[in-house]
Amino acid sequence: MTSLRSRLGLGLLSSLMLMLGLLWLITGASVRSLMEEQLASRLAHDGESLLGGLTISADGQAVLDAQRIQGIYNQPFSGHYFLVAVEDRVIRSRSLWDETLQLPQLGVGERRLSYISGPQQQPLLLWSSAFRKQGRVVRLAVAEDVHALRDGTRRMQLRLLGWSLAVVLLLLLIQRYIVVRTLRPVAACAEDVARLEQGEIRELGEQVPDEVLPLVHAINLLLQRQGQRLKRSRAALG
Repeated sequence: MTSLRSRLGLGLLSSLMLMLGLLWLITGASVRSLMEEQLASRLAHDGESLLGGLTISADGQAVLDAQRIQGIYNQPFSGHYFLVAVEDRVIRSRSLWDETLQLPQLGVGERRLSYISGPQQQPLLLWSSAFRKQGRVVRLAVAEDVHALRDGTRRMQLRLLGWSLAVVLLLLLIQRYIVVRTLRPVAACAEDVARLEQGEIRELGEQVPDEVLPLVHAINLLLQRQGQRLKRSRAALG
């Protein structure tokens, strides 16, 4: 590839595509991380609300206040689930139907955030923790389907990709215009060479880019020396 215009275009395109790829990856990871943090905060809030509504009798019977349970946890396979375990007794949300959640083995005060496969193969973000209430260890897990979250992130990335490609195309057109405009003096220099061959001018014009100016100087110097040699030859023949 010898075309300066093509080399500049290819270089710009390569740089922009690399930057676009890095931006796409970083943005996607940042958005996923931010949305995961917000979702984890909501799950933790729901878990603390359930813990506040939990009552444990002296014989170890656990009762959960129905007013503390949001309606979404009562709809079968709604994508919102919870599970409360007080020693051997387990309270599950109605949304789990006949399914269950795997409670991690955590010590009191520990918290964990993990991805699991839930009912109907739903991808779930699981927030789990262990507490001590009324002298008994309570393990609690709250989960939410992240399928919509992932779809939203994917749509956002696709929109970002589309806009980025449009910007890349615009930048390539702008660069092409700048390169063509910048190389006009070089085309004028080629016209001067043709006029020089026809004897219309005696040297090349120096209104060219700085990168080409040394070459024009060298050509003009060569023309001057050839002219001087021609004069000496004519004088010697005379």
